Amino acid sequence: MEVNKNKLKEAMLDKCFNISGLRRASGVSQTTINRMLKGGSMANTATIGKVAKALGVPAKDLISE
Repeated sequence: MEVNKNKLKEAMLDKCFNISGLRRASGVSQTTINRMLKGGSMANTATIGKVAKALGVPAKDLISE
């Protein structure tokens, strides 16, 4: 699934997370988060779920349509 980088950035701002804070909260590697933030990155559902849970948003909110 492709992650919507703008929605991810917005959710991170809402929770006051930087990349390392999201890494700690989600357990997802910094490299993966960087790829997601650059856009056009494909991520598996488990990874998106971990990030969404850490951000307190539904996973569907982070996926590109």
